[in-house]
Amino acid sequence: MQSSEAYWRLSDGVGNWVFAAVCLVIAVVLMRLILRERITLQGSMSYLVFLVVLGGMAVFPDATGWVAHALGFSTLANFFFCTAIAGLSILHLRALVTLSRVHLRSIALTQELAMLQERLDRVARSSAAPRRAEPGR
Repeated sequence: MQSSEAYWRLSDGVGNWVFAAVCLVIAVVLMRLILRERITLQGSMSYLVFLVVLGGMAVFPDATGWVAHALGFSTLANFFFCTAIAGLSILHLRALVTLSRVHLRSIALTQELAMLQERLDRVARSSAAPRRAEPGR
């Protein structure tokens, strides 16, 4: 004879609140990093929006289900994964753009540094040249 055990199911709503709590904890950690100036607010805004969207989907599953069915998704899980994948793709693209900008800026700074070093060497050579001529008189 099998004993009937009661399990918490995600459909009972507990999973929604647990996921929303996880999103909230991640947002708090992110805000702490921003306040300690470990990361910039500009770079983390899209990630915060992503967390708010996923957290909102967890807190309001009925509205999310309505949107999912209106968009043609048969299950809420498919809509959730599609939204998460799209959000992560946008975050990845944003990271690539930022990385490209940093790379181009580092190249420009390296070139500027080389030009300044060349000017400094020229000034040092031109000021050292007359001093060498004086002892030979």
